[in-house]
Amino acid sequence: MIASLAGLLALQPGPVMSDEYSKPILVHEFSNDELTDHIEVRSLTNDGMVAGSYLEPYKRRSRKLFQRAFIWRDGTFTLLPSGKFNYARAYAATDSMVVGSVDSDFSNGPVPAVWKPDELKGWSKPVLSWIGKDVGLAVDAQEDGTLWIHTDKLHRIRGETDVSFDLKRELYAGSDLLGRIFTTYAITHTGPWNAHSKVLYDGDWTTLSPEATSSQVTDVNLGGQAIGTADGESVLWQFGKPPQVIEDQSDSAWCTATAINNRGIVVGTIGFPNKVRPSDSYSLPFVWKDGVMKALRTQHSMPRLSSAVAINDKGWILAKEETPEKIRLFLIKPKR
Repeated sequence: MIASLAGLLALQPGPVMSDEYSKPILVHEFSNDELTDHIEVRSLTNDGMVAGSYLEPYKRRSRKLFQRAFIWRDGTFTLLPSGKFNYARAYAATDSMVVGSVDSDFSNGPVPAVWKPDELKGWSKPVLSWIGKDVGLAVDAQEDGTLWIHTDKLHRIRGETDVSFDLKRELYAGSDLLGRIFTTYAITHTGPWNAHSKVLYDGDWTTLSPEATSSQVTDVNLGGQAIGTADGESVLWQFGKPPQVIEDQSDSAWCTATAINNRGIVVGTIGFPNKVRPSDSYSLPFVWKDGVMKALRTQHSMPRLSSAVAINDKGWILAKEETPEKIRLFLIKPKR
């Protein structure tokens, strides 16, 4: 979850999530030719810019697979330039930059990259990290220009200042205004895969759910609220409070929280199985606020949305409609 410090401090009570939403706005449609199973959409900025990436199929002659990073803003879908690189991924975005990685060949390993808009030339070619040619990812960015880059260490870069953190198997998940770094520590062994959610602050580590067999952080806001899973349940973590289970009171079989904004509003997906006719099973995006979950149901004349992937501080939500033939991304806004 990306936002500026000034923006967070200036937040007023703001718009309340409404039961009624405006007609969904189509962001883009991906067909099976674009390998819909490999679409990653991670960011929805406060000015409504969407950033993500997807795989293209093999070219007939070269037999090469390409990965494209893209942004969508004000109704225009734009591929970010990748230069000589075949693979480009967008991991996070602010209103003024997109960060991710580029690579010529998956076997070589990715290099951190930053894209910035140019008023005359459009989006720039990827600017490679000044850390050097280290293999890694640019995993996060903030409106004040702070970059988070994962190589063999985690780097927080502000201007010319580079502060590194020695992570081992911890994977960066987000950071808050106090400088707390949220991670997921992966444990690999011959048995089932496990992970633990941990927070690094002032040199000390804290486990978010020490009693859980496995936990994972999905998203973090600037206020230090984090969402993720603990032993298969979607949870909200807040320091000084026990984890709060994110759930609804319906007959849904599962619930996955995917994003949280700086107002503490969570979006995700709930699934409704049909054991008699599995083909009739379905899922819906949800909004969870103050312990209350509401499904985002659209009218019959609108797309049948199946999941929510991002939310910004205005309450705008990025959602998916998935069919066997295609995946479509939509932006939906609460009515004022």
